Amino acid sequence: MGGEEFSLVFEEINFVEVENKLEKIRLAVQKINIDEMLLDGEVRGITVSIGVSHIKTFSNIENYISSTDDALYKAKENGRNQLVVGK
Repeated sequence: MGGEEFSLVFEEINFVEVENKLEKIRLAVQKINIDEMLLDGEVRGITVSIGVSHIKTFSNIENYISSTDDALYKAKENGRNQLVVGK
């Protein structure tokens, strides 16, 4: 994708399981603390915003990617550190 964005593709797994796996990843990342030496050693957390869509919902790959990207930006706009399902 671009910049700080990347894609995961899950095969042969139902969409609810995909959402559950992505939510586990989000929660695991949230627990990571990074020692930022440039900030006088203050511990900073990191988070991940996730947009997800089910490819079978769309007639073509472009619409699928657009829906997923829109969901990602909605997660960021709504405060970050969350999973949003595209429509």
